[in-house]
Amino acid sequence: MTDPVIAARHAFLCERIRSHNQAYYVLNHPEISDREYDALVQELRELETAAPELVTPASPTQQVGAPLPEVTRFEKVTRAVPMLSLDNLYDPEDLRKFEKTLRTFLRESDEKNDVFKGELGYLVEPKIDGISIECVYEQGRLKRAVTRGDGVTGENVTANVLAIGRVPGTLSEPLDITVRGEIFLNYSDFRTLNDRRLAEGLEPLVNPRNAVGGAIHQLELQKKAVKAARQMSLFDAEVPVEDKKNPISEMNLSAVFYEVPSDHLRSTQRENLLFLEKLGFSVPAEPTEVASVEEILEVIERWDRRRAGLDFPMDGLVIKVNRTELWKLLGRTAKSPRWAVAFKFEAERALTRLISVDAQVGRTGIITPVANVEPVFVGGTTVARASLHNWAFIRVRKLRIGDMVFIEKKGEIIPQIVGVDGTRPRGESIVAPPASCPSCASELVRDPLEISRPKLNELRKRMKDEFPSVPGDAGDIELEEAATTGELKEAFLTCPNEEGCKAQITERIIHFVSRNALNIDQLGEMIVTRLVEAGFIRSPFDLYGLREDQLLTIEGFAGKSVGQLLAAIQKSRETTLARFIFAIGINGVGAVNARFLAGHFATLEKFVDFAKAERTAREQEVKNISGIGDKLQAEIVEYFERAWVVRMLEDFRGLGLVFSEKGSGQKPLLGKVFCITGKLGKHRTEYVARIQELGGVTRVSPTQKCDYFVTGEKPTPKKVVEYERLINEKKSDIRRLGEVELVRLLEGEEI
Repeated sequence: MTDPVIAARHAFLCERIRSHNQAYYVLNHPEISDREYDALVQELRELETAAPELVTPASPTQQVGAPLPEVTRFEKVTRAVPMLSLDNLYDPEDLRKFEKTLRTFLRESDEKNDVFKGELGYLVEPKIDGISIECVYEQGRLKRAVTRGDGVTGENVTANVLAIGRVPGTLSEPLDITVRGEIFLNYSDFRTLNDRRLAEGLEPLVNPRNAVGGAIHQLELQKKAVKAARQMSLFDAEVPVEDKKNPISEMNLSAVFYEVPSDHLRSTQRENLLFLEKLGFSVPAEPTEVASVEEILEVIERWDRRRAGLDFPMDGLVIKVNRTELWKLLGRTAKSPRWAVAFKFEAERALTRLISVDAQVGRTGIITPVANVEPVFVGGTTVARASLHNWAFIRVRKLRIGDMVFIEKKGEIIPQIVGVDGTRPRGESIVAPPASCPSCASELVRDPLEISRPKLNELRKRMKDEFPSVPGDAGDIELEEAATTGELKEAFLTCPNEEGCKAQITERIIHFVSRNALNIDQLGEMIVTRLVEAGFIRSPFDLYGLREDQLLTIEGFAGKSVGQLLAAIQKSRETTLARFIFAIGINGVGAVNARFLAGHFATLEKFVDFAKAERTAREQEVKNISGIGDKLQAEIVEYFERAWVVRMLEDFRGLGLVFSEKGSGQKPLLGKVFCITGKLGKHRTEYVARIQELGGVTRVSPTQKCDYFVTGEKPTPKKVVEYERLINEKKSDIRRLGEVELVRLLEGEEI
């Protein structure tokens, strides 16, 4: 039996990694660096090595990318050959271990030594930081362009990819071939794009990768291009991009291709790239053939010296075994080919001056410190602001206005302060937290940050190395106190004025209209801020009462744009219950957990009734929701203690929202209740998701209301005893099913 502590940690890591996969692969907005992400995955692998029974097909160690949203605006395409990811390496010793593993594997796979012959050579290519794409050609003409998605299923974005103008619609040879590559945006074009957005009153985009993700997911252009292409019988050739108003072609996106299918492989990867060039594709710049790890390290050093001056986004190098006949011997793991890895560069650093610190109010009321620094160029963009995480972060690092600080872009994405130079200004006090909310002046709630002994020891070492003290610094004293108390005091400041704080209201509405929520594209941060400041909206519900005359008073609005915004707001009434639950912003409930809640409650009426119920009733009900852990259960129960939240939900119940779920139509299991226990061939969450799609719900334990009790290998004895008690006492007609019967039921068969 699995140790409960290991099982709990495993579940926690799976949820965190899936959340980060969603942020990176679906939202194109990473939240942590590659190194931090890889550390989470490595810990998960170690747990699964210690407890192999935890390994399932649904584990992040066995999957690539992230699942697409249940309801997507683009056609979903399932590919026969999955798009894999590459394992990441970070230092020379990792590379040497990689080569040692290759040689061991090849010697064991090639017993006669008639292929390997002890010879290894590599091709080193720059690793472009963009959006992966697969292009399918028939008779040399592009039929389909598909995003990565979860590796198996992606989105059809053919028309948008053709509109880029850098992906050939017709090849130089009439081949049936599938190629894979990367779409990206050069730094100079990214800066031009953001300058244009700022001039138009729009928010600047976060990074080039985020800009590319938004471009290839432009629905209106996709629709227009498809329509035009069909009318001109050109859908399998070129979509015209001469239209100067085409927003994708104006972005000047680029593309490189580096992978051909097994039936078109040449003898080496270098020859594969030459073949792609001959067909009309751009390939990675300056691919270099090398014979040893030492030569790879020389190439890495050369690129590392150059990368600060490069115009294209590059976050490392891809190292591939050059001879393709060895690829077949090496094969692949569940996620990655064994014959290729990515070597990731250390994040770029730059030195600049700390000018000031802003207190930024979030949608939950938490006040986060954000550093303003003298603008500095790092990681391909000009950085003027950096994350400071929490107020204890500032104190233990002894940050002062005027400090010369090192800025680093973690994972090439989020600017952070990672150190100060040796000379610190004397006479300046450590940056102090605000005494009250900067938005509404309310008195703040001050909470500590719990910190474990290992984390504290690690923090002490980093502070000593990277943030030298000025004599008498309180931050040093606070670290000593934390060794006794186990916490850093006043790390988190929260504004309790949830209903009246304009900053919180603004952030809640921005979340409500975001892509994974109600997805109202026309409502950007600036527009929402102006609407709140004008007093036209105080909650997400107020969006649906906006009038044309109100919007015309807002700077930047004219008749046409007002009409488009009002139409988009009304269109958002048609959504899914999962999106709506995510949109209202329950603490800790992301897109995945919102689907669990939606599957459990099934209708808005039942969800609102739950929100209105007494606390004890909510505490009991939330225990029956599959996939929701104890900590999140408490957050959900607590969230609905807020009277204003319940009032808002009542308002939405009367609005007439139209919920259409994936696979809407017949719900053959509508109202049916399942309890599942024991180990199954598929991960339990896959079965739970399918049951919910078909209208059913799941419970943690068998009850009188259950219709089906599903058992796999080693079912929980307590649940079996409870099932047998209900049957023996004739308190229920629960049917007991095995996995085979469950599959038949979910496929629509009579059982």
